[in-house]
Amino acid sequence: MSEQHPEPAPAAPLPPEPLAPAAPAWPEPEPAPPARSKERRDLLVAGALLAVAALAGAGYLLFGRGGGEPAAKATPSAVSSAAPTPAATRAYGVTAGGTHYGDLGELLLPMQPSLAPGPDDQQYGNDTVLDAAQAKSMAKGGDGASQLTAKERRQVDAELDAMHIKGSALRTFRRQDGSDTYELTIVQVGNKLAAGAAPEAFRKLSERSDVFGKGPAVPGHPHAVCVVPGPSTKKADDRLDWLDALYCQATEGDLMVTFRVEGPAVDRSAAVALMARQLDRIQAPGEGV
Repeated sequence: MSEQHPEPAPAAPLPPEPLAPAAPAWPEPEPAPPARSKERRDLLVAGALLAVAALAGAGYLLFGRGGGEPAAKATPSAVSSAAPTPAATRAYGVTAGGTHYGDLGELLLPMQPSLAPGPDDQQYGNDTVLDAAQAKSMAKGGDGASQLTAKERRQVDAELDAMHIKGSALRTFRRQDGSDTYELTIVQVGNKLAAGAAPEAFRKLSERSDVFGKGPAVPGHPHAVCVVPGPSTKKADDRLDWLDALYCQATEGDLMVTFRVEGPAVDRSAAVALMARQLDRIQAPGEGV
């Protein structure tokens, strides 16, 4: 009988190789870029709000005065019935009473040789003429208006209605090196008395703000008001990509002019010179404010 040998025990199974981690169903998001500082965002919002508030605040200064006493009505200046009719050959101009005529786009400062077309303003583009409904919607919208309370919005809406907005036009520019961007906006209104009070409203609102300080004068237009970021704003946002700004407000007859400049280090002399050229273009005889 042959000798039987026990069968060798089966080898222990090798441990399974670790599985490669499964690829995620969605790629990992890239780290978000550093958020723009809140202070800088607040500065831009405050500038937009200040411009809207100045337009509506003009009505407040004239008709509310905060004390229930209505402002005295201005006595309209006498205009000779023999005043000449504006020449039909000119595309735009202004009458002796300060009422402008012609396409609002023609009243805006044209593109300057040293500048290039600027960025779009929201959905309105960078070179636009708006009718009355669109102009009112633009004045009531934007970054600034979004910061208003419901009560403030109702008050601003009512005062903007009292301005009798007829239309507006905007044009943006930028320096060839891309540093500074400019936006000029003109709003034509039927209420010239309230329009004339807008720069003063703008000045008073900026003085009550801790965001803005007094800006440079506009050559040849002493009643135009410009403001710049205050020292506290710059200190709160001490970054290499600091965004400087300049905001100006002026009125010529029935046109309210708003000028906004933004850039890393705004050339204020060049900016107010551009504003002066705009005001020279539309200046109403004897009524420049």
